[in-house]
Amino acid sequence: MALPMTKNLKRLLFYFVYILLVWGSFRFFARLPEVVDELWFKPVIWLTPLIWWRFSFPKKLDFFDGGLLPAILWGLAGGLVYFVILRSLTGAGFVFSINTTGVALATAVVEELVFSGFILGLLVAETKKENVSLGLTALGFALIHLPINLFVFHLPVVALAGAFLLAFFVALINGFLRLRSNNVLSAILAHFIYLVIVLS
Repeated sequence: MALPMTKNLKRLLFYFVYILLVWGSFRFFARLPEVVDELWFKPVIWLTPLIWWRFSFPKKLDFFDGGLLPAILWGLAGGLVYFVILRSLTGAGFVFSINTTGVALATAVVEELVFSGFILGLLVAETKKENVSLGLTALGFALIHLPINLFVFHLPVVALAGAFLLAFFVALINGFLRLRSNNVLSAILAHFIYLVIVLS
């Protein structure tokens, strides 16, 4: 069943294509350290148009409506799921590094504000269909990670497919946490824990 293409959904599609093309081109042409990319350029490229749109957006989207404690508990529960799965599959655990922690935090905040906060929130508000909105958000999240996997990590086809599926399921879990807690903080916290484990 096709979604009715409202003005806001068209703008959302334009924003997504902008991120895919601009961020993908940046990752292809710029050969900067990961810390610089994630801490400085990603927030500017991803959030500048979003902030402008947010001020011109007539419908109020609440990113942090749910209570703080439920959001933290949901986020920790999601982080625990990531820890158990990744620990059992790879033996990975936490290794503290200031660079890893900074990259993980900046990436989690920016990506979850955009995907679990804005994109998922707008899709649910426009379509009134949580499951469809969650699936589309997860698909977009997986697509947006193709440039880094292609241009930075140079993954072969099989690994690229695996990374795509992993990103899709991470976005599903984080989006689910955001919807259940009604607070983007839960998705940010879970994503942060996931990244600290993966990047360690």
